[in-house]
Amino acid sequence: MFVVGYGEYTARTILGRGLTIIIGIWGVGTLSLLVVSLSNLLAMEKLELKAYTVIERLRLKSLLREWGSKSIIQAVHLWKKSSKGNKVSYNDVLDLRKSTNEFRLLNRQYKSLTLEGSTLTEEMMTGFDKIREEMKELKKRQTKLSWLTQTMVDMAETIEKEGCISNSMLDENAEGRNAPLEFKLDNYEGYWVDLMEV
Repeated sequence: MFVVGYGEYTARTILGRGLTIIIGIWGVGTLSLLVVSLSNLLAMEKLELKAYTVIERLRLKSLLREWGSKSIIQAVHLWKKSSKGNKVSYNDVLDLRKSTNEFRLLNRQYKSLTLEGSTLTEEMMTGFDKIREEMKELKKRQTKLSWLTQTMVDMAETIEKEGCISNSMLDENAEGRNAPLEFKLDNYEGYWVDLMEV
């Protein structure tokens, strides 16, 4: 089905050749669909790739710690040997060189992952900055709202103490009786504008 015209038998009539062309195109299409499906199955999505990068960076970080500590321990060991006047063996030097080279190799791998994953870091930092800004804005609004609420409570208490307005006056909505209320609220005009913004 995938290979057309291979072997001893080939189509000779126009109908046979047309059918062979159709079968060939169908076979190539089927094979390409299979390849595309397999590659999509094996390819990582964006989030999977980010998760893999983070896991790989964590693994490399632990290996860096391990080989770095080995290098430091071996270097200190060699330094103690040489400071006491003991002869440093060639194998000790080779071990130190091996651990140092391994550390450098891991460090390069870690940096290359960091460069590839820098967009991840940038996205995370941008997301955190966005959340931080939203939290600041919410805190500002909450502070403003609590301040305005307290101001309104203070205004209501002041108006009630001075006897300028009562509940019955508000219900009746008489022009002459609302004049003291308008006079008293002139000082709070800016607060009402702030309240409408919140």
